[in-house]
Amino acid sequence: SEVFDGEPVAVDYGDVCVNYDIAALAERGIDAPETLDDLLSSQYASMLVIENATTSSPGLAFLLATIAAFGDDWPNYWEKLIDNDVLIVDSWSDAYYTSFTRYGGDRPFVVSYATSPPAEVIFADPPMAQDAPAPTGVATETCFRQTEYAGILRGTNDPAESQLLIDYLISKDFQTLLPESLFVYPINADVELPESFIKYAPQISQPFTLPSKDIATYREVWLEQWSDIALR
Repeated sequence: SEVFDGEPVAVDYGDVCVNYDIAALAERGIDAPETLDDLLSSQYASMLVIENATTSSPGLAFLLATIAAFGDDWPNYWEKLIDNDVLIVDSWSDAYYTSFTRYGGDRPFVVSYATSPPAEVIFADPPMAQDAPAPTGVATETCFRQTEYAGILRGTNDPAESQLLIDYLISKDFQTLLPESLFVYPINADVELPESFIKYAPQISQPFTLPSKDIATYREVWLEQWSDIALR
C-alpha cells in the first residue's frame, strides 16, 4: 500500500439500512417496507429521507447498496426513487433528527443503521418500560455492510507505539466497548454482545457488499452519475 505500512486491520462493522417509525406507520395503516424495490411503491411516495451520497457516509452506503443490488441498472432505480419523491438532505443528523417522523419530521423512513433501534431504547427520554419494543424498525433487505479499519501510516516515526494502538483497538477490552458507545459490532467474535443488541438490533444475514477495490476505483464516477440523477 502507498499509504499504509502493511495491511490495515478490521476493527468493527455495521450495516446501513432503511429504518422506519413504527408508530407513524401504524397511524397511516401501512406495512413497513422490506426491500429496496418496495421503496418504489406508490404507497410509500414522499415517505423516505436519505442522505446526500457526496456528503454523508450512510448516504454513500445506501447508494452502494443499490449498485450492489441492481448492477448496471442502478441509475434506473434512482430515477424511479426520485420520481417517488425521496427527500435528500446533507447529513445523517439532518435526516434522522429533522426529517424523520420520530423527531417531528414528516418522513417515516430514513436511511440509518441496523443498530439505531437499540440506540433509541438506550437514549430514550423518558426511559422506556423494560419490556417495551424499540420504537423503530429496520428494513433488513436494504442494508449495506460497512467495515472500519485501522492501519499504521507508512513513514511513521513511531511504528512500535502505532502497533500498540492497533493491538488495543482489536483487544477484547476495547472491542467490548464498541456496541454501546459507537453502535457498531466488534470484529472480535469472542466479544459477547450486550443485551440491547441481542434484543433490539436485527441480525442482517445477507447485507449488500461490494469489493473495496471496486469502490475505490469507481466511487467518483458513481457519485458523478448519482449527482446527475439525484441533485439535478
